[in-house]
Amino acid sequence: MPWQMYVRTILPCALASAADIGAGNSSFRFITLSLYTMVKSSSLVFVLLWGVAFKLETLSTRLVLIVAIMTGGVVMMVYGHDSKDGDNRPTHIFIGCSLVLISAVMSGLRWALTQLLLKRHSHTQNPILTIFYLSPAMSIALFITGGFLEGFGSFAASKVWDIKGVPVTLCLLVIPGILAFLMTLSEFILLSYASLLTLSIAGIFKELLTILLGHLVFGDSLSLINGVGLLITLLDILWYNYYRLTESSTVSTLTDVELEEVNE
Repeated sequence: MPWQMYVRTILPCALASAADIGAGNSSFRFITLSLYTMVKSSSLVFVLLWGVAFKLETLSTRLVLIVAIMTGGVVMMVYGHDSKDGDNRPTHIFIGCSLVLISAVMSGLRWALTQLLLKRHSHTQNPILTIFYLSPAMSIALFITGGFLEGFGSFAASKVWDIKGVPVTLCLLVIPGILAFLMTLSEFILLSYASLLTLSIAGIFKELLTILLGHLVFGDSLSLINGVGLLITLLDILWYNYYRLTESSTVSTLTDVELEEVNE
């Protein structure tokens, strides 16, 4: 791939991905997981906005309503979880929420640019090849930013090496890395065939399953608000699937009518 094309197409996507991951992970130093999930649910809105901006999504009243309801449902799903374990200092909450909002904005941009790569550029129509092109720039950006913010020697000097031992620590690094690669690959494959918003809603469904299984398997407590949020989110996902099904049926019908008119 020519370097001019790399800078114009690959680099923006890689930097947006690095900003999404870096800002999101950094926010955990200041806020709890539940607050992170509540704020990050706004990424659905930004995915829709970036999708419309890049003409990957068609804005409609029903779609806006689906996104708004799902965002509210996710907030209700995680409301109250681990809220007593976090740092309640206003400065930390403000910094943490600001980082999550940056991550949400960059998440929408990241997936919009990724779908453009997968669908409109001949060099990156293969998901594995796309990851191959994105990974170096994304890794370098995260390494440099993390090094300046946390110190380049903090990784080697971390206490986890002594507490867990070198073999266990390496496993803790490698195994999640493999899982993250497989998850990213599946997301890229999904983006190759489905709409931009479908990927984000699939991620919400994954969140829903995680909370539900945590309740059924590990006995995690769910309040009435959490249960109502789960139900609202599930019904909204079904509504979204119905919306996409009717949309594709309408497009198919219009195409058939146009073909019949041409044949006549």
